[in-house]
Amino acid sequence: MKDFADQSHRQLVLSAADELEAMVAGLTPFNLDDYEASRRRQREELRELKHALETRRDAPAKISEGITGVFFSMLGFRASSTSGLPSAIRNWIVQVRQKAGARGTIQ
Repeated sequence: MKDFADQSHRQLVLSAADELEAMVAGLTPFNLDDYEASRRRQREELRELKHALETRRDAPAKISEGITGVFFSMLGFRASSTSGLPSAIRNWIVQVRQKAGARGTIQ
């Protein structure tokens, strides 16, 4: 989708962007001092995040991972990243906010 269907769709998408931003911000930062434990924790958190997003009742996400990166699609918008799911979600957030004329960057 290149644009919003209507004002209610715009609000739904922007609300989802705020929610996604909080979810990604809540991921535990990677700790190089304890690489193995940090990697296990990261894999588990990403597995839980993916499950939560794909099983949403109101707007389930479609997430596909391949050798060219991760593709994230939700509410008619799609983004990708070669740096993993959190980056694909951040790209999605930036895209929908820019298209909506809202905040274009995330923290």
